[in-house]
Amino acid sequence: MKSNLLFALIVAFLLGSCAGEFELRKRSQFGFKELNHPRLLEGLLRVSIKNIHLFQGDSLKKINRQNNIPANQPPTLLLWSAQIRSFPNQRHVKILSVSPPPTRRFTDAENGNPISFWNLSSDLKENDSLIVNRHFRFICYDYHPDAGLDSLDWDAQKIPDSIRAFYTKSEPFLEQPPRMKSTALKIVQGEVNPFKQARLLHHWVHDNMTYVYPPKRRGA
Repeated sequence: MKSNLLFALIVAFLLGSCAGEFELRKRSQFGFKELNHPRLLEGLLRVSIKNIHLFQGDSLKKINRQNNIPANQPPTLLLWSAQIRSFPNQRHVKILSVSPPPTRRFTDAENGNPISFWNLSSDLKENDSLIVNRHFRFICYDYHPDAGLDSLDWDAQKIPDSIRAFYTKSEPFLEQPPRMKSTALKIVQGEVNPFKQARLLHHWVHDNMTYVYPPKRRGA
């Protein structure tokens, strides 16, 4: 947290292992005939916060004011994280353990994602460490669509205005500055098929961008 300069090291790793082939009955049962190669995956998501330093007195008030936080706000650590959930290619999700237990669980009203929330403020101690672990398991399927993009001839004008507005709106960390828009138009090079546009953009990102964490600054 900025208010108390907690240095948070996020370590998230998935330990996947193939636990033998599960019998995949008629694929039509799953609603997606392109799903195949089922396998059991087990994972651990870990948030590790180390070397906690707690500001007090005038030092706390000063750094709170610098971050537009009420001067007398005590050191606070709040953590939100989306829970592992089921998807068409990710099924039979089982949460094996969560430590420490969340303070509260709720559902994201906008997207329907289950969220876990921890208020760890009372656990903060000078030079101490905190660890939040979530151990889970699910069955994962590969998805290989049968249709070829070259055979698709779909009119982009058929996309409802509400859907188009939702997925193309600018928002925090997903801004759409003029440079981004002009680059996207250059990448698609006049292609009108939205599926082929998506493929061109995907390939460009894959070939030209590198994921860096932690970022020097947030935003698109």
